[in-house]
Amino acid sequence: MHSQLSVVDPVVGPDVGPDVGPDVEAAGGTRGPAAVWAEGLADMVRIEIDDARRGGLITAGEAEQLLARIVLVIDQAVVPRSAH
Repeated sequence: MHSQLSVVDPVVGPDVGPDVGPDVEAAGGTRGPAAVWAEGLADMVRIEIDDARRGGLITAGEAEQLLARIVLVIDQAVVPRSAH
């Protein structure tokens, strides 16, 4: 779909992913690694969905609904560790 996107290596090390590092909302209101990772994932998905919309694979309405649902799932999956 988007040839300029960098692809994440499928072999994930211990320092990558939503369950790594401090809470999503760390002390002092700073964002932890999990929040940064989730935002990057949402950005990547947003680009891919937009490419599909521009390519005529899905309509603008479908793209909007798909993105909203996926971002919601990402947000729900990446919760502060204190909530586990």
